[in-house]
Amino acid sequence: MLKWSAWEGDAPGWDALLLQFPDHTFYQGYGWGAHKSYFGWRPHRLVAMDGNQTIAMAQVLVRRFPLGVSLAWVNGGPVGLPAAWGEPLRIAIRAVAGTYHLYCRINSMHEYSEKDSQVIRSVGWSAPTHCIVSGRSILLDLTSPEKEWLSAITGKHRYYVKKANGAPLEWACGNTGALRRDLVTLTQTLIVEKGMDLPEWDAQTVEDLNTNLGDAVFILIGYLNARPVTGCLVLIQGAVAYYLSAATLKDGRDVSAAYSMFARVRGLLRERGIQVLDFGGINPASEKARGVDHFKRGFGGKEIRYLGESDWATSSVLRRAANYLIKRRTPGM
Repeated sequence: MLKWSAWEGDAPGWDALLLQFPDHTFYQGYGWGAHKSYFGWRPHRLVAMDGNQTIAMAQVLVRRFPLGVSLAWVNGGPVGLPAAWGEPLRIAIRAVAGTYHLYCRINSMHEYSEKDSQVIRSVGWSAPTHCIVSGRSILLDLTSPEKEWLSAITGKHRYYVKKANGAPLEWACGNTGALRRDLVTLTQTLIVEKGMDLPEWDAQTVEDLNTNLGDAVFILIGYLNARPVTGCLVLIQGAVAYYLSAATLKDGRDVSAAYSMFARVRGLLRERGIQVLDFGGINPASEKARGVDHFKRGFGGKEIRYLGESDWATSSVLRRAANYLIKRRTPGM
């Protein structure tokens, strides 16, 4: 008999169990939930048992609002069997949310199939009228040697990798305080240069990320004349790495530094035994994302569609209101 209940183990136990599911993601990792508490979310971890077997998991982020309303966000999950994500899960989420009025949204990174999509609808989840993310990404196989990989990327990308490799860039990688500070400097300078809105990437946020996911954090920074001009941060979970953040300043763009940066981070991850890199999403529907999507597509990965977002609420009025607010906060989606 299917039963959802609160996880009673520790962080290593949760993450070890999570890795047993093919659709595991770092968004469902224990450390990511702890990190999101920095932004006011309260993480709750639930497991679905069928007899003695765990068949699904869900890390639920909950935020309470006035008038007894709660928002539950299951980013990157649930994981496991979609048939287990029905009413028993929603009952468990309502219990941990502790309020009468609840809006809940899941965002599965399980690869899309029509069959699984129909299963989700059959167990009570609806397609939201407005999505937060695109539900699409690019997965890059890291197991092939560099020469083979270079032959598989676009000719223009191969040209830019070669051009950037000839620039006098110096590189540093790992997860040190200096690298984290340089990543923040890159991000904040890029915000000024391009007028971008990246409010979560300040020094305190990066330090909190390190506190909760330290061993999973990998940073690569490229320097030109001792000044950081390009860099990225990836999170490692098992044999999968996730491209979480990247920034390249004008001096770096002038020498195509981002192309060399990516080639280097790919090689470094491969040396560590990482098999797959998730580019962290693409958004074909957004004009603003066109340049970034072009950069990601050119490196020879496989485009993937996830099951993506579905929602449910205790009332139709609350569901409509939540979707309206999401539309206003994510106008480019």
